[in-house]
Amino acid sequence: RQGTAFQPVERLELELLGVTGALVSRLTPANGARELLPAEYAYTLPRRTLLRLGSRALYFRVRARAPRQKQPTERRSESFKAR
Repeated sequence: RQGTAFQPVERLELELLGVTGALVSRLTPANGARELLPAEYAYTLPRRTLLRLGSRALYFRVRARAPRQKQPTERRSESFKAR
């Protein structure tokens, strides 16, 4: 029987990027959110940021670092367009 394994996250960085990889908006503090528990999180973008996004394609990039992990684990979302 197998269960779900969780790895503690010491630091989490969430960014909104353009398709070229250029940073559009940082959703967590510059040094990352610290000591998060496993959960689902939601972020609200300021209206000014939403207007600046326009209809271009974007994606999210998340970087998670466990205690004593030298290089962060990085994942990117599928591209999407702001509505």
